[in-house]
Amino acid sequence: DKHNQIRAMSLQEADKFKKGRLTDLCRWAVARTYFDHGEDDRFHQYALPLISSKKQSPALDYADIVVSIVRRCARREDFELGFELLSELPRLAPDEPLLERRFRAILTIQSGDHEAGFELLSALTEEESADALLFLAIGEDLCGIACFEEAIDYLESAQEKARKANEHELLVSVDNAMQFAQRHIGYSDAVAE
Repeated sequence: DKHNQIRAMSLQEADKFKKGRLTDLCRWAVARTYFDHGEDDRFHQYALPLISSKKQSPALDYADIVVSIVRRCARREDFELGFELLSELPRLAPDEPLLERRFRAILTIQSGDHEAGFELLSALTEEESADALLFLAIGEDLCGIACFEEAIDYLESAQEKARKANEHELLVSVDNAMQFAQRHIGYSDAVAE
């Protein structure tokens, strides 16, 4: 299909597309091509207009697009835009009320305010203390920003909740994330030195 054809293109081929003539699905494919090649500015040029698209494609998860852009904003240390974009998540993912709060906490940590970010996570998990999937997602998010020791705390909670609920598939996912975090403890500190 057209989406996969675009994803397989080189940067030079992707440069030939005119933004105004693309469907959202094709625009996202071009944006992801730029993303994969580390072309942040061009990624943003194609991805940002998708958030306010009037003709949304049912094949796209627009909340996931926002999360991808916010993650890229964090890498660029453009926290102001990242926080602004998070406010779109309740509209784009009304069935996922915790998504905006979760990513706001993670972005707060990434912006350097660790104490406030972890307080936000703590408040969120106190309210949703039985949600093993939330604890897993937070653990994975923390792994993604190299907070491995903190991630293990959340993953241990997810593991305990998944065991109690006898959720085998979830437990496998938690175990995989736990192994990843454990392998990386100390590694990120050694690289930073």
